[in-house]
Amino acid sequence: MSPPNVKDCSNQLAALVGPWLLNKGDVLMMRTVEENVQTIPVGALIEFWQGGIPRDMLRVAQRPTFDELGRHAAGLQITAFMRALAKGAALSLPSRWTKRLTGHHPTSQVSAILDASGFAYGDVWPIHRLEARLDAYRRIRNQGAKIIILPQAFGPFEQTNVRNAACEIFNLCDLIYARDEESYHHLRSLNLSSGPKLRICADMTFVHRGTPPINPNEWQDRVCIVPNARMLDRTSKTTAAAYLETTIRLINWIREYGCEPWLVLHEANDAHMIDELRAEAGGQIPVLDIDASETKGVFGSCRAVIASRYHALISSLSHGTPVLGMSWSHKYERLFQEFEHSRYLIKFPISDDDLYERLGELLSLETGKDIKANLINHSQDKKDRVRQMWDEVNTSICA
Repeated sequence: MSPPNVKDCSNQLAALVGPWLLNKGDVLMMRTVEENVQTIPVGALIEFWQGGIPRDMLRVAQRPTFDELGRHAAGLQITAFMRALAKGAALSLPSRWTKRLTGHHPTSQVSAILDASGFAYGDVWPIHRLEARLDAYRRIRNQGAKIIILPQAFGPFEQTNVRNAACEIFNLCDLIYARDEESYHHLRSLNLSSGPKLRICADMTFVHRGTPPINPNEWQDRVCIVPNARMLDRTSKTTAAAYLETTIRLINWIREYGCEPWLVLHEANDAHMIDELRAEAGGQIPVLDIDASETKGVFGSCRAVIASRYHALISSLSHGTPVLGMSWSHKYERLFQEFEHSRYLIKFPISDDDLYERLGELLSLETGKDIKANLINHSQDKKDRVRQMWDEVNTSICA
């Protein structure tokens, strides 16, 4: 049911920008949009730089079946193609894969853009990406479409060219949601015009329930470990080396605590890390590589999660599952602060004794119970705010 006092906009069409189907967090965002946008059909996935989504995976003129789209990346199974993609190798693709969406893709039938990029605006990304998106958003705005940026991380904006491009993009928008206070501060530092309305809201996937495993009890003594390639290429050499070494130690300690470690592939680019961690640990660690919603359900059933993938943490926290995190961006620090869980976000260097103690607190049935209760309480607040955000978005689309 649509929010009250909203006119019928069912003859219009929204385009979703940002999600990449080889990232389970992005698939969760895509499904959350499908579940919560009630005033207008969501009928296209559009990317504005090369490397977007192949044309044959789109439904431009009608509401797509997101599960059908998701099957192209549902489990991120490690095929030869995805291994090559993860390692940045040159690919010889079938012709149907070579047609990518760019800024030249026609968007004349689109009346609203829903930007679900997750983290695309800030100094860490190449300026050509922002410039390509700016050109596209100008054209779409000139056609009369609304632009809403759904909850995501922003900034910093210290590079002049990045700052200027971001300002121009954001001034074209109607609503912008920052996922945390620091991202909101970065937005405010841009001194935007009075056009866009700035808001703070938790990650939208908090309200996506996920799919519980068939036998949840099988997971009660298992610990999921979710690596992230960004910990290697977006951190210092010292941190990158410590990250891999620390993950191996945690795997061994999980066994000492009587639990079973499982590696989880959450994004195709992390495939080589899965291989490396398994090799270092003797190759005996199971790997979980299933549908995104089913993965979230597993996170809600296991003893604890160790992750440096943001949406793996969100999926776990939304269920109250104790998490141990490692960070490459401010978005992790803010998330753990908001959950009063900062003790369990690892900062390097850290002593073995300290790390071992923190892991034990999460895995203990006694202390873990209190930790879980605290996380569930904070999670409910996040879910309430996200539901309020969707009411605002639905109203704005058809205002």
